Amino acid sequence: MGLRDQIGKELVKVALRVVLPFIESLLKNVLKFAFEKIQRFVTKTMSRREREASANAAEARERAEAASDPIEAARQQGREEVWREVAAHYNVDASELKAELSRIRAEARSEARSSINEMRDKQLPQLPPPPADAAND
Repeated sequence: MGLRDQIGKELVKVALRVVLPFIESLLKNVLKFAFEKIQRFVTKTMSRREREASANAAEARERAEAASDPIEAARQQGREEVWREVAAHYNVDASELKAELSRIRAEARSEARSSINEMRDKQLPQLPPPPADAAND
């Protein structure tokens, strides 16, 4: 390996030492931003669905209490029970989704770190030979 190759390789190593922390920081910030947005969306969506199901259950309870026909009252009580179960399922689903997002976030962060470390440890390729014109200078 010639002097030119050694100098080029060292320059690239120095450049990587300077640039990689910025890339790592950028990746962390992008991952954090993306996962926070996704988590907020999931939380808002599941909360809204749970509130809607609870409201439907309350409405069915009111109809059951207001019904003069015992068959209609029983039917509305059944609806109330179903909507309460739906609300409970939304709550469980939201918790499971949050946990899964946290797991994926940690996995993505770990993968990003591994990729950055691989870049640091990677053997740099040799520089191509200088053009024929440059050899005469």
